[in-house]
Amino acid sequence: MALSPGGALRSGQTLPLGAAAFLSGLRLIQPERLSRVRVCPNCHWLYVDNSRNRSRRWCDMTVCGNRAKARRHYERKRTGIGKDHAPQ
Repeated sequence: MALSPGGALRSGQTLPLGAAAFLSGLRLIQPERLSRVRVCPNCHWLYVDNSRNRSRRWCDMTVCGNRAKARRHYERKRTGIGKDHAPQ
């Protein structure tokens, strides 16, 4: 593994998986990023909230966000809350 003085890999070099995971973990504990680390309420994985107003809810909208929205939808349908028409 060949790192430049700034810590980046030189072109053409690859990083072993364990080293890449370690370096990725180190980036998470940087003070400016640490305040943006969240836990996904669906899968419980850590993710970095890079949204402008720090309002991201899930690690991935297409997986965890979709599951959460589907769960709420089926719960509303099951309980009858949120029907478009008035009860007869």
